[in-house]
Amino acid sequence: MPHRPPVAYQENFSGFSVTPEEFAFLKAIERYQRENRRRYPSFREVLFVLHSLGYRKVGRAEALEFEVLFPLEAALAAETPTPTETPA
Repeated sequence: MPHRPPVAYQENFSGFSVTPEEFAFLKAIERYQRENRRRYPSFREVLFVLHSLGYRKVGRAEALEFEVLFPLEAALAAETPTPTETPA
């Protein structure tokens, strides 16, 4: 199988934008997958990668709402009528 050069994430998905912190996580997961030949790491392995990046639990866990984590997706979902609604 011919070796293809790595492609930047931004080239794969139009409109793709991430923070530098998110990009560092993506690259760390990609490196873990490559070095350990694990295409789909388990949750435990993902936690290992997070710890290797320096993340630690420092306080009480709080539930986050979907709207806080994904504001764009939440706005789009709010605009989409549900099957029981009829468009005006």
